[in-house]
Amino acid sequence: MEFSNFILRPGQEEVLSNLRGGKSVFACLPTGYGKSLCYEIPAHLWKWKTIVIAPLKALLDSQYQLMVERGVMAVIIHSGLSANERKKSMQTLESGEWEILSISPELLEHWWKNKILEHLLRKHKVGLFVLDEVHCAVEWKKFRSSYLLIDGIIKEIIAQKIPVLGLSATLEAAAIMELKERWPINFSLVQIPLGRSNLYLHVKACENRNHKLLILLFLLKNIQSPKAAIIYCASREETELLASFLTSCGLPACVFHAGLPEIRKMERVQQFLNGYLPILCATTAFGMGVHYPFVEKVIHWGLPSGLTEYWQQAGRAGRSGDAAESILLWSRSDILSLRALKVEEQGKIRAILRYLLAKKCRKSLLTEYFCIQDEQENCGNCDVCLKRELLPGKLFSEPVWWEGGAQYAEKNFLNLLGFGDGSA
Repeated sequence: MEFSNFILRPGQEEVLSNLRGGKSVFACLPTGYGKSLCYEIPAHLWKWKTIVIAPLKALLDSQYQLMVERGVMAVIIHSGLSANERKKSMQTLESGEWEILSISPELLEHWWKNKILEHLLRKHKVGLFVLDEVHCAVEWKKFRSSYLLIDGIIKEIIAQKIPVLGLSATLEAAAIMELKERWPINFSLVQIPLGRSNLYLHVKACENRNHKLLILLFLLKNIQSPKAAIIYCASREETELLASFLTSCGLPACVFHAGLPEIRKMERVQQFLNGYLPILCATTAFGMGVHYPFVEKVIHWGLPSGLTEYWQQAGRAGRSGDAAESILLWSRSDILSLRALKVEEQGKIRAILRYLLAKKCRKSLLTEYFCIQDEQENCGNCDVCLKRELLPGKLFSEPVWWEGGAQYAEKNFLNLLGFGDGSA
């Protein structure tokens, strides 16, 4: 596919204009919006050699395939490649016959410590340094130490007057502030409305686990290939239990989590992309870089760790443009899972609770959380705006513990978590 076939969207145009002027950019663009074009065009058309840092092998692989299809001279290096593939990639890199190099933060750190990056920057005129899914530098730093050590590398990149491009679909205000403190970048911030008008948002409070299971069966009853549903769970154990239950009910469910052997994970991703896995019970390990357009439902089985994680995962539904649904199922016992978050993450907890108990448009709450300017107050496609239930009869009824209303519930939940009476 030629680049001339693409019509640039407003956010993409602004990013490219800033980069052309030598400015660094942080861009928050919706899922499925074409963020990768913001660095593929400088690399392929402007001939800027570009280094891209991405957090997952699945993301590196999917980006590589898309770039090759578009005629970009791309190189990827990660631990999933064979020794011969890695050797060939390094030879291509050394020859200079490349436009985009994509690697992980860990490999970047290794190259930095062993002067390989220094050699690369000196030998080849690198024109752009990209951090794809830049929110991971904040969200994942506790278990991916390379995202902390990358700070020194960023400072060196800036010192060499190489523009830095950070891309994400979810950049909350606190993350932007932290990155500004860690990285002395005078950057332009590009944000556009969340979009995804085809994605219906629904949150359902459930009485207990059995109530959630009944609702889940109802939601999945018509899922057939090539349509698919992803069910996000908080733990590997939960994915196994849920997939086992669904299979026993005659539904074709399987699991995906970081504990699976590497070869099995690769097989599952390929089967999913080929439309052979209509129901996938997964942890956060699945989804980033897996672009399957026919995901009809994303279901959260319990609470995500924050609204950033929630919106990243919800956005994996409906990428074909067809109507799709993001449904969050929760019960009072799920609130206790928030205790795992640290005291300093109290803001995240309050944001999740306000989203669960919303009396106003859910997308407007997300817009406020990500500090995105949007004149549209109501999305017209969530359960609050439409006052519409997905569920029939008794499945629709509110749980007994809901008595007292959302405000009462929020105060109770905050007290339960030790955060006072819910006053802001």
